[in-house]
Amino acid sequence: HIMDVGSLTETIEVPQRWVDAIAWNLAYRMCYEIQQVDIAMADRLKPIADEVMAKAFMEERDNSPFQLYPNIAMYTR
Repeated sequence: HIMDVGSLTETIEVPQRWVDAIAWNLAYRMCYEIQQVDIAMADRLKPIADEVMAKAFMEERDNSPFQLYPNIAMYTR
């Protein structure tokens, strides 16, 4: 459900399988940006962020049926 952002005031839509990965990785990265956050929190968030990112990447596949019929008749005459 990806859509054009337009004027950059709208919400960016991403595939549902990526929402958790984006949120956890953003939380992990924000630990290094926000001074009030204990840096030890990043150590606890990193394994979770990696896990949900791996799950999101595993869903990036095409499940459509695929059949290949080689036509080599012209070479076998």
